[in-house]
Amino acid sequence: MRRSFFQFLLFLFLTCLPLRAAEYKLADGTVLSGRPASINEQGVSIELEDGTITKRTPWNKFHQQALKKFAAEFANSTRVTPATKVLINSLILPDPPLNAGATNEVEAPLPVVPEVIKAPRAALVKVEGFERPLADPSFFAALSSSMGFLALLLLIGANFYAAYEVALFKDRSVALVMGVSVVPIIGPLVFFCMPPRTPKSSNPEAEEVAPAETASQQAVTSTSSENPDSIFYRSGEMTINRRFIETKLAGFMKMVPSGDYKNLWLAVRTADGEFWTQNITKTTQESMTVKTPVENVWDHREISYFQIKEMEIRRWVAEES
Repeated sequence: MRRSFFQFLLFLFLTCLPLRAAEYKLADGTVLSGRPASINEQGVSIELEDGTITKRTPWNKFHQQALKKFAAEFANSTRVTPATKVLINSLILPDPPLNAGATNEVEAPLPVVPEVIKAPRAALVKVEGFERPLADPSFFAALSSSMGFLALLLLIGANFYAAYEVALFKDRSVALVMGVSVVPIIGPLVFFCMPPRTPKSSNPEAEEVAPAETASQQAVTSTSSENPDSIFYRSGEMTINRRFIETKLAGFMKMVPSGDYKNLWLAVRTADGEFWTQNITKTTQESMTVKTPVENVWDHREISYFQIKEMEIRRWVAEES
């Protein structure tokens, strides 16, 4: 019974022995009294006697005595990793040799820093990509690209459209102007600088209709032996378009006929029929609108220039009524 009691006391002594507070001296002379609470490669946190835990102190801040004490305490401890043990031992300086004639001051060697093994870099692989364009490409090389080809098509389309507009504006043949415009810019520019063509009447003895400024003040002369008071304009002999209507037939574009145009009628003959009018109410690039009587009622009829076969200006005579 007494033997069992002494064994129990010995067990308590051995159990409480590691819980004793130890003193760890820092390099600046500060002493921490307690026991290690948290240990890793960055440092150690000390649990003081009053129960508080200090911040983690790096290993290189401790004195050599404290490092040796840590190395001895952690030699057989499983809670400390092998890497931490190696780091603590690398910071412990060797003892100076015993020499009575020499001083105890020795030059502290530099701490051994574990070598960091870097992973090998992967070999660079050349990736085939798009070829860079030339620094100063030629004009034809630029046209060989998709954007250059598109720009060329737009330029050709704009050139022919300009030729079409010039042909209408100058009263020239559209086919002729666009054919000459195969030469870009120069073709349309030549016809643009030329004066507009003056349409001729069907009869060489006919007189031209007066311009817009004096058309309402001048009388229309005879151009036909069958109808001495008529003037004819046929589509096969001249170009009938908006410019022709606004210049040669300007007197019919007034809401109320004035002057000699009070006694004049305009007959427009197409494949759809014949339309008599004294008033052209509207003109566009493709057609004109006339005010014509239909069954004793005035009606507005739109007539395309391409449908007009013949136009006649006739003076109203009492015998025809």
